[in-house]
Amino acid sequence: MTQPVDVQALTPISDTARTRTSTPASRREPHDPTLDEDIDAWYRPDSYRPRIAILGPVEVKAAGEPPDERIRFYSELVVYLAQRGRAGATGDQIDDALWSDRGVNARSRRAAISKVRRSLGEKADGTQWLPPNAGPDRPYRLTPGVLLDCQLFCRLRARGEARGAAGADDLRRALELVRGEPLAGAELPYSSGYRNPYTWLPGSDVQPHNLASAIVDTAHQLVNLYLEAGDTSGARWAVERAWIADPARLDDHPWLDAMRVAHADNRSAELRALLDDLVRTREVEVPEDLPPTPTPPCVSWWEISCE
Repeated sequence: MTQPVDVQALTPISDTARTRTSTPASRREPHDPTLDEDIDAWYRPDSYRPRIAILGPVEVKAAGEPPDERIRFYSELVVYLAQRGRAGATGDQIDDALWSDRGVNARSRRAAISKVRRSLGEKADGTQWLPPNAGPDRPYRLTPGVLLDCQLFCRLRARGEARGAAGADDLRRALELVRGEPLAGAELPYSSGYRNPYTWLPGSDVQPHNLASAIVDTAHQLVNLYLEAGDTSGARWAVERAWIADPARLDDHPWLDAMRVAHADNRSAELRALLDDLVRTREVEVPEDLPPTPTPPCVSWWEISCE
């Protein structure tokens, strides 16, 4: 079901808060009876349900008639409506979001919406995934059942966190949805003279930085669970998922987690190389008395120095 993205669910959790919610007894599992069905539909190649992927470059897959031109533009309109959820968007709101830097007449907007409607196709009962609005002041809404990957991510993360140590599989499934930096390349202009795409992203519920932070934080939680279980291979996988979403490696947690994994595997050379790479990235000084085989307190030193 498509609904507004839960901003609170995308907010990275502090270590203190995570400690309070790390066991099943401390948080009630969300009532989400269709989650597994929706995840199955996401991966089913013949699914009639539109699938909108933004945890990486934008991709829209649907059973309708695909646009024969301006695919990036029509995909943006789909993404905009999907992140609006049940609230939808009026014609004026769509104009302000997609044509903020230039005017557009209502006829052109209606033509664009009609093309998106055809591209999304119909539900099994013959109704449309993007029904016509009932009047000029009524919003356009995607019909419940459209799948948005960041929303599936939030739902898996919420259930995984509620399950505590037993939630590792859900956190992993959430991270498996990540294909790259959220909305990678979406804001690049089509060419000179055309409208600027995705100018509405800042302040929206799918702001790429917030999505990337949520992915990094979820990976950090999964690293903790895997290391507690002695699964360093799984922990390494989680670190890589974080870096897929944060290719510039600006967040410190994946670096620290990578060092913890290297230490758990007794790979001192790898640990030292990670520390050297991080020092070069952050342009800070390392204490001269840093031992050749760092131990967990050395990782704590780095965390303190980066605050």
